[in-house]
Amino acid sequence: MAAQSLLHDKPFAMEPKVLEIEQKDIIWENLDIRSWNRSIRFVISMILTLVLFVSWMSLTMAATSMSNLEKVIIFFGGNPNSISQTAYGVINGMVPPTITALLMMLLPILLRQLLFIEGQMLESEVEMSLLNRYYVFLVINVFIGSMISNGVLDFLRKSGSLSMWNKVMTSTIPSAYIYFSTYILLQGWLGSSKEILQGTTFFLRYLRFWWSGGTPRAKREARELEQFEW
Repeated sequence: MAAQSLLHDKPFAMEPKVLEIEQKDIIWENLDIRSWNRSIRFVISMILTLVLFVSWMSLTMAATSMSNLEKVIIFFGGNPNSISQTAYGVINGMVPPTITALLMMLLPILLRQLLFIEGQMLESEVEMSLLNRYYVFLVINVFIGSMISNGVLDFLRKSGSLSMWNKVMTSTIPSAYIYFSTYILLQGWLGSSKEILQGTTFFLRYLRFWWSGGTPRAKREARELEQFEW
């Protein structure tokens, strides 16, 4: 009973009923979804999540491959000496983690919409499912994908066998430390300061006050603080 109760208005039928919930946590438009409909929505949501996973994997690998700009230029037949050392430093150090951070900022918005479409009944369930999927994206796309992308160009350029792949990865994985160090610094400094300042939310809060209408309830709701998105 502390977890859930299986109740239904029809005999010999069961339906999960969530107990001890807060009114603001309920997603009211998802309460009337049938169980079979929710199962179909879950399958569709997982398929779309897999499509997002493949798309983000290719985008993050393309971004992280720029952390070794010299190998990219050589792979496409260019001259690495044609770019100055300053440009090398900026592109290798700042561009890949910035693109990855922007992609990872956009990802929770899309995943949260998929979870709403999936038919989740509670906001807290949406957030917990989002945390699990986002963690998988971070580990595979950012961590593993960046290490693989550093060795793919060398492997394709040399057209080696599996033994060559092992040698390439052994030599290129340690070179990913530049990307990881800049990405962690960017997330640590910029991410925490962004969450503390809440500049966009602070600005939109006063805009909503003027757009909300003239009733006291509308103005009070427009001035309510935003909920923290974990």
